[in-house]
Amino acid sequence: MKKLRGKVLTAGMISLLLLASTTIFAQRGRGYIQGQRGPGSAQTECRIPDLTEDQHEQIKTLRTEHWNEMEEFRTDMSILRAEMKDLTSGNDYDVKAANKKIEEISEMKETMMKAQLKHRDEVRNLLTDEQKVFFDKHRPGKGKGFGKGHGHRGQRGQGRFDCPNNRGPRW
Repeated sequence: MKKLRGKVLTAGMISLLLLASTTIFAQRGRGYIQGQRGPGSAQTECRIPDLTEDQHEQIKTLRTEHWNEMEEFRTDMSILRAEMKDLTSGNDYDVKAANKKIEEISEMKETMMKAQLKHRDEVRNLLTDEQKVFFDKHRPGKGKGFGKGHGHRGQRGQGRFDCPNNRGPRW
């Protein structure tokens, strides 16, 4: 009886150890494969195979220029959104001015998207045919984990109506 109890206890401990180890290895987390997660993960230019030093430097220059341009756009966009919020809150609620602000925001988004496409095309033109295949296939934003909220719902500011706890509009 004691031998059976010892064997059961040993088998139970081994199963718990195996269960714990498989759980640990299943959760690879951040930085499992260097360059795939964290800051700069959306920059597929860095992972293009067989980049020459010249290509790498040209892409780095293009990326820096593009980053600076997009930063200006983001600043302008945040100003437009603040103006929109001002127009649609309080006693000085102005629908006509808000509609004009919406058009300005739409134009800004269009300009940003065109700048992104231009940057992508400039980088693509530096590549060989084999590198272009990789570049097109591994496009940023194509898979999970990119974009606002990374798929998490219910967080403040990430929901459908930008409302606390994603319960709907406040009006």
